[in-house]
Amino acid sequence: MEQWSIEGEASALLRAAGLDGEDLPSMVALAERHLGRGAVVMGHCVGLRQDAQLYPGRILVRARLAVERARFAVAHELAEWHLGRQGYREDDLERVANGIAAALVAPRDISTRLARRWPLPSPGEAAATLRTTQTLVALRYGEVTDEPIAVVGPRIHEVRGAEWGWPAKSTLRGWAMRKCPADVNRAELEPGRVILHAVGDDRARER
Repeated sequence: MEQWSIEGEASALLRAAGLDGEDLPSMVALAERHLGRGAVVMGHCVGLRQDAQLYPGRILVRARLAVERARFAVAHELAEWHLGRQGYREDDLERVANGIAAALVAPRDISTRLARRWPLPSPGEAAATLRTTQTLVALRYGEVTDEPIAVVGPRIHEVRGAEWGWPAKSTLRGWAMRKCPADVNRAELEPGRVILHAVGDDRARER
């Protein structure tokens, strides 16, 4: 599913709940508007091996999650519920659900407005406003502005925004740990994660 479709599905979920994307939504309230009152259950759930799990009419959420993780976990399970209702069964289901979840946690209109204010590559203020991680904010920045962004860490290698001549993973990890080329800004995000923001005009040059 393309990014524009992901944004559209997130907007549809917000609109169906009576939200317009201008205000920061509560993920619990959003899920309950779709699944019913009391649909989100937080606590010690026996057998729960991930942050949250979708069951018929319920989203079970692991106890004592940080608010940033809990918001995304609920949004992801709500996205899976929505995709199931749409009959979406493609191999990229998890990736699409993650994309919709990010667009629910950080709606496009709010993210676009914040993108005019927060200084990349250091999106800490926007992350606090959106009650999410700097990693999610950095990736949403690339999605809503179409600027070339890469987030790199031991378990993450994600690229967003306009096409750019990003090198192989091994080289990107080297940039994340050491000095970058002059046309790439680098900054720390959460521990072990780095944002790379391409600012050069020559995106087709060989590296």
